[in-house]
Order: sequence, then C-alpha cells, then structure tokens
Amino acid sequence: MFGAPLESVEDLLRVLDPRREHSQAFREERWDGYLRINDGNRFPAGLTERVCKHLQSEGYDVVVNQPEETEAIDTSRMGPLYLGCGPKRKSPFWDHQLEAIMAILQKSRGVVKSPTGSGKTEIMAAAARYFWEERDWQSIIVVPKKGLAAQTVKRLRHYYGNDLSVGQCGDGQRTIGDVTVATAQTLIHFMPWRKKGHVMPPDLNLKELVEKAQVLFLDEAHHASAESWYTIAMNSKALRKFGLSGTPLKNDVLADLRLVGATGEIICNIEATGLIELGINAEPKILVVYSRKASGPDLPVKIYPKYEMGKVIQCKRHLPWAEAYTKGVVENEHHNRAVIRAVEWMVDHGRRVMVLCRRKPHWRTLKKMLEATGLPFGAYWGDTPVFDREDGKRLMQEGSIKVILATTIFDEGEDVPAVNGLVLAEGVKVSINAIQRLGRGMRQKKKGANDLWVVDFCPTCHPRLAEHALERVVAWEGEGYDVRVLEDWPDDDEELNLPFATWDLTSSVS
Repeated sequence: MFGAPLESVEDLLRVLDPRREHSQAFREERWDGYLRINDGNRFPAGLTERVCKHLQSEGYDVVVNQPEETEAIDTSRMGPLYLGCGPKRKSPFWDHQLEAIMAILQKSRGVVKSPTGSGKTEIMAAAARYFWEERDWQSIIVVPKKGLAAQTVKRLRHYYGNDLSVGQCGDGQRTIGDVTVATAQTLIHFMPWRKKGHVMPPDLNLKELVEKAQVLFLDEAHHASAESWYTIAMNSKALRKFGLSGTPLKNDVLADLRLVGATGEIICNIEATGLIELGINAEPKILVVYSRKASGPDLPVKIYPKYEMGKVIQCKRHLPWAEAYTKGVVENEHHNRAVIRAVEWMVDHGRRVMVLCRRKPHWRTLKKMLEATGLPFGAYWGDTPVFDREDGKRLMQEGSIKVILATTIFDEGEDVPAVNGLVLAEGVKVSINAIQRLGRGMRQKKKGANDLWVVDFCPTCHPRLAEHALERVVAWEGEGYDVRVLEDWPDDDEELNLPFATWDLTSSVS
C-alpha cells in the first residue's frame, strides 16, 4: 500500500490488452482496454523497488516499512564448501553459484537468471538449508512438472542426508518436510477447486504449507505469470520469495509484470556463454535446415478475388497456423523423413540423440519410423510414469539405447546429461521454449567433446512456420549461440553429410 496518488504510478501497473478490440465492454466504452496488476492502491510487493524508483523520480520521499524478519541474515558461514555437509557432496560451489546463493540470502525477493546446467538445484538446496539453520524457516520449491519434482527431491535428499526432511507434493505424493518440492498443479489445491462440475474443498495440509512456509522458490520461474503459479505466489505468506530461470522475462509486458510482482527484480544474472567458456556447459552448435527437399512442396493456398481501385485482383490466403502446423509438420512425410535421417546420421557419428516433438500423433508417427530403423531407442510422453522416464535416462547413460523420443515432458528442467545430439522435430513459436529445449543436452560432457549438435528444421512450406523458425534463430543468437544454415539437403538416395565436424563450411545466419 502506498500514500502517493495512484495516477503517479498507473503506467507502471497496467498494460493495454492486445485483445481489447474483441471485448464488447471495450467497444461500448465501458472499459478502457487496460489490464491492471494493482488492486486499488495495493500492488504486488515484488514491484516495490520499481514503484519506489519511479516515485523518487517524481519528487516523492519514499519510506518502505518492512517486518523485522525480512532483514538480512548473517551469511558468514556460507562458503564454497557449504553444501559439502551432505553425505556424498564433496566438490565446492562454482563462483556463479555462490554469487547467486549470497544474493538470495541477502535479499528478501528477486529472480536469479540461471541457465540450464548452472546448478539451480544446488543454489536452492544451499539457500533453503541455510535459512533453516539460521531461522528455522521452512521452504517450498515449486516446479512445473512431476518429473522435475522427483528429480529435485532425489537430489535434495542426497545433499541433506538426515539433516533436513524433504517432502514431495505431486505425482501422487503428499508429504511435507523442512523443504517441500511441489508441482504447481498439486499445490494450487490449497484453494477450493472444481472437479467434474463440483467444487472441491481445499487440501488443508497444502493450505497450511502455503500459509506458513517462510521461503518460496519458483523453479523455472518464467511460469510465474500463469494463473496457478501467480495465485500460489500471491497467496503465499512467505517472507522471502525467489524465482530461478534461464529465461525469466518473456518480452510480454503483462507476463513480466506478474513475474516481477510475484518474485521481485533480477538480483543475479548468470550468462550462458560464460558457463560455456568455463567448460561448465556444453557448447551448442545449431544447424538450421532450410531446404524444400526437407520441407516438401508449399501447402495449398486459397485464391480469392479482391476489388481494388475498380479492378479485380487475385489474392492468396494461406492456411491458418493450426492447420498448417498439422499438415506442414505433424503429417509432413518430407519433414519426418528428414528428421529420422538426421537422427540416424548423428547416431552413426557416435551421438546419443534426443528427438523432441509436440503432439501425440506426431510422436506416434516418429516412433513408428524409428522402429523401422532398428535403432535402440526409448519413447516417452506425458502419461509415461516418472520411473520409466528415469529408466530411459539411465539406459541412455549406459549406452543401451541411442535415442530418446519425447514430447514436451522433457522441455525443461530434467537432467539428461548423456545427450549430445538434439533433433527438433517440431517448430515451436515461443523463443523461451526454444532456449529451454537446448538445455536437455547442454549439461557438461564427461567424455569426448564438450558440445551439443543440434538440428532444427525450417518448414519452408508455409510462411508462418518459416517465421517461427526465424524467431527461434533470433532467440538462440540472442543467447550468443553459434547458429548456421544448411540449404543443401540430399535426395533420399543420396548420402547425408551434416557439417558439424567442418563447421566453417556453412554460412552463419544473419
């Protein structure tokens, strides 16, 4: 709550709804078209710093009253070997991890921009343990998926031993600990919820957890603007709230406002390129195939007449995106054959490959095609039990299988360190997703070259699909990754040769 006139910060707390033209209230001038993040003169606490700076620039004297519990704690015990108190943990923190941990301990809110492979779990594990030892503060770690929840629980128990209890809420588990890992889908049941038209009562254990835990971590915090995540964050009574993500901001004004409102501003920025230079992360080498041979002929267009300046001209209307995606990607024989050829080539060159697709029908098609190759592979999708996914990762690590085919369940967060080849069988249009997908193979490689070979396909058969490919390229180049284009895709009876070993033979995407 603040005493300055609301109008003085109104522009900071609202965004013009891009879909306002579809609203009858807007058309009838009963609504101004703005989406607001404030409730009267109240606004999310994470925006305090931003609001204060604005008010000070307007000449206001600003005083922020905070509870004593949010004051900085003594961090003198924190050091590179702090988490070494676990039963098997011996190696020290990297410098960037220690920087992030110290930022968390010294701040009451904030976002740590921390890419895949930077050790987000260790950062949260150390901070949560320190809060517990110093203040007896209970922590919640919110994650997007049950596979990541199981992985995080396993690693926390490894680090803590018997010193701290680790609870899990999600994938059928409902246990509360000193540190509790919860999927957002489960934790949101701290509120009343609907099931088959009936209003279900809140889970009282989850309600107590959300209201009493003093520390809240949002892992993969770019989800914080989603309704369930935002509701959890805004209803949490935690004294400390933090987000961790390699891609926290979406360049979406409202989504970014909600993220900052829930967790605060960025307090530590770990650059992906810096981790690559240190050898902590594998270096991605991204090859974008831009070839009609790999994409197939143009999708059909509708020709319709248009009257202009008294003349009739012919105009083209392309297929809408959803239909184009189905025909140009999911059901496109040219595209799918190119995907499988890229997989076979990588395996022949000693790579352990992950193939990522999006829709279940596409997954079925690619699974059938992989079966025909004779390659040993595992195939996993949303309903695959966590145990089977973990078994698939183990088999790939051992070399028993060479390929993992997966839908979006492996989009983010899950560790698959054996993967050093990635084939993107679908064309996502969200840059955050494109960056997150690379993370499945960017873990440090213990053997061989510390790099990741990536093949992506630009569907030339439809302009919007091609635009999405360009958006992915822009996102990757924005992270500092080396992206190149391959226009020469061979016919089915010709030999394929992807130029990863001779990288200079291709031209960089401009």
